[in-house]
This record gives sequence, structure tokens and C-alpha cells, in this order.
Amino acid sequence: MLKKCFVGLAAVALVSPALAQTKTVGATGADFTTISAALAFFSPEPDAGLANVIQIIDSGVYDEAISITGDMTLEGTGSSRPTIAAQMGPTQVDSGDGLCITAGNVTLRNLIIIPSLTNTPTDDLVRSASTCGDIVVDNCVLTANDGSNAAATLDGLADVTGTPTLVGDDLIFPQSSTSVTIVDSVFAYASGDGIVCSSSTPSYFINDGCVFSYCGRLGIQASADQRFVINAPTNRVLVLGNKGFAGLWFAGDQAVERSVNGCNVLNTTSATAGQGWGMEVQNRGTVGGGFPAATFSNMIIAGNSAQGVIIGSVGDTDTTFTNVTIADNLGAAVEVATTVVGNVTFNDSILAGNGTGTDQTVNNVDTGVLNINNSAIVTAGPFALTGTAGTGTINQTNVINGDPEFVETANISSVSFYDVNALSYAGAASASSNLGGGADYVNAADVAPWQMY
Repeated sequence: MLKKCFVGLAAVALVSPALAQTKTVGATGADFTTISAALAFFSPEPDAGLANVIQIIDSGVYDEAISITGDMTLEGTGSSRPTIAAQMGPTQVDSGDGLCITAGNVTLRNLIIIPSLTNTPTDDLVRSASTCGDIVVDNCVLTANDGSNAAATLDGLADVTGTPTLVGDDLIFPQSSTSVTIVDSVFAYASGDGIVCSSSTPSYFINDGCVFSYCGRLGIQASADQRFVINAPTNRVLVLGNKGFAGLWFAGDQAVERSVNGCNVLNTTSATAGQGWGMEVQNRGTVGGGFPAATFSNMIIAGNSAQGVIIGSVGDTDTTFTNVTIADNLGAAVEVATTVVGNVTFNDSILAGNGTGTDQTVNNVDTGVLNINNSAIVTAGPFALTGTAGTGTINQTNVINGDPEFVETANISSVSFYDVNALSYAGAASASSNLGGGADYVNAADVAPWQMY
């Protein structure tokens, strides 16, 4: 289990059969043998006073064109999750989509959703329309087809071999719903993004146990004026191995909350030179706009092929990082780019390099102020930076420079991933607590020398 790399929907409400009209789907012993037939039963809705539930009772493969047109819970209830091989159907939000949600409050639970080999979606695997209500995705896997109507991956933690059949664009594009909540779900392998949060949906919530990995562009795109929250205090969200300009990307004016608590962004790569950033935060309002601060906490941003964090065009809005480790990226640990005139602040964080990449600095390019408090700018050891750079002001308060002596930096499944071992980090964080950044501080006596690095 990933101690730190793995969003809370503490209570995704289960619909009681006594309070619902429920139909079952299965090869045998069910009300219907196809999901489409079960959906047809509810259109028009038989009883508006009862919740609509379709339970898939076996672990079969359902190779169908599916369109959900009203309130619905679609869930697997067997010992193993069923697989929906979503065809590109005649009723689509956009031309080329797979499983479409055109109206209603919809929950997808305990499902594997892959693109059909019969009629592969040329656009998004799951797409909702602007007339939808709340959408919940709980314990689902959205991924590529391995060529035999099975999921290319179930956990999204390792790059697969071969050439799985990808959906044409994004794995899920929930457009303009009332809210979107995702928990314990995997989004891996797409031509485009894992999830696109770029419409006028008021709220996106990504909670414990979600993975967004190995997509051809972004893991998570959050690029519109909406509330966006990652809250994964127990099992961190993992954004891993995506192949676009960033793993996690924020853009668009930000008039509401934008916050992350518990997310690791690792190993982004890009075929375009100078890209492959871990996280980009940009376009968050104009000077005097009064936009709320963006907050990022309990994160590890490492192994990316360019800057760890790039901040650009954010006007006068404040951006704050707390308990974050940025290390082993090929570009600057942090780059505060042009037109940033607000405050960027790091508290209780570790800013490190990889000792060999280009621009191994903390770089404040423009006129904004970069504040670094009770943190480390690592200038010694195998993860050294050369220091700070740029024309902007960098204020340092209680900053140390020693080698953190990271315990484990390669195995993302290790309980010691980026734990800090150095004695100089004891008591270096706020309130004289130990400085661990986005990981833990461990007492040097508890770690054998061969475990270090």
C-alpha cells in the first residue's frame, strides 16, 4: 500500500434497496442481461419518488453503448467488479464519446470501464452533459483495453507493456455538473487527460485513494473557474507517469477555493523540450481581483522531467505551500515565472534538486515575493540545488541547507518514500517540530546506513 502516494468521501451514501427501485443485470438469474435494457426500464422513470438503482451481479464484460438519461446508481455488486466495454453510441454529449450521462444525479460504483474494441470511442470514455446534477465515481477503474476486453491496469502504479487500445481523448470529462466527487478510483492510460475539470461545474472533489497515471497529456486538468479540492489525508492521490506538459495543471480565473491536501506528483515526462513539469499553477486572476489564496499541502513532487513546480501569470493572488517536498526534478525545484506579483510562500517544506539537471535552483523570475519559512533549500548531497536565482525577492526565514539524507527515493510503494533522516532537520520546522516536508522525519537511530538513499 502507498503510505504517502495515495482521496474524503468519508461516506459515499449507499442506496438502501428498501428505498429504491432496483433492477439487476447479469448473464443468469437477473432481471436483464444487458445494462442498456435495464436503463430502458427507467426511461421514462417508473416512480419519481424512489431512487433508481441498477446492480450488475456478476463480473462479466458488457460491451455496449450506454447512455444514462436521469437519476441513477449503476454499481457492481458481485465478488469482482464487472467490466463495461463502452462503445461509441448513437446518443453522445459530443461526437465520439463512450458512456454518456445526459441528465440527473449519477453514481458509478464498483465498475471497470474500458473502451470497446467493437466501436472504440474517439473522444472521451465517460462524458457528462451540461444538464447533469451530482456525479460520484466510487471504487472504479477507467483505463485502456488490453486487447482482450480486460483492463490494461487495475491499480495504475506501473507502466504496462504492449499497446493497449486507448480512448480517443480523456478518461472522464464531467461537463458542467452540479458537483463531481471521486474516491478510491483509478484513471490510467488515455490519449488525452485522466480527468478534465475545465467547465463551469461549481465543485470538483477528489478524495482518498485515487490514481491518475500514464495518460498522454495531463493527469489532472483543472483549468476553469470552479471550486477544486483534493482532500486525501489518509491515502494520498497519486499523479504518476503522465506524458504531457504537466502532471497536475491549474489555470483559469480562480474566484473560489483551489486547494490540495495529500497528493504526490511523480515522473511526468514530455516529448517537448522544457516541459514535463510536476505541477503548474497559473492564470488565477488580475491585480486587485480579490481572488482567494490557493493552498497546497502534504505533497511530494519528484522525478519530473522539467520544473517541479512552475507558477505563472497569477496576478496578485497568494499561493501557499505547506509540508511539501520537491526533489529530483530535471528543472528548477520552483520557478515563479513572469507577471507574478502576489506572494508565493513555502512553509515547513524541502526544496531539493537532483544534482545534475539544468537550472537546479529556486528561481523567482519576476517582481513578486517568494517567502520560504522554516524550510530547507538543499545545497548539499546528491539532491543538491545550486541555490536561489532570479530578479524577484526571495525572503528566507529559518532556512537550512543541509542534506536531508532521504531514506527511500525510488520505490513509491515504500513506507519510507522521501522520509528524512538528517539530524540537522530535527526541530527545524514550525514550532520546533521536525522538518520532513511532504514525508516523515525519522530518527537517525532508527535507520540503518544501507537504507539511506
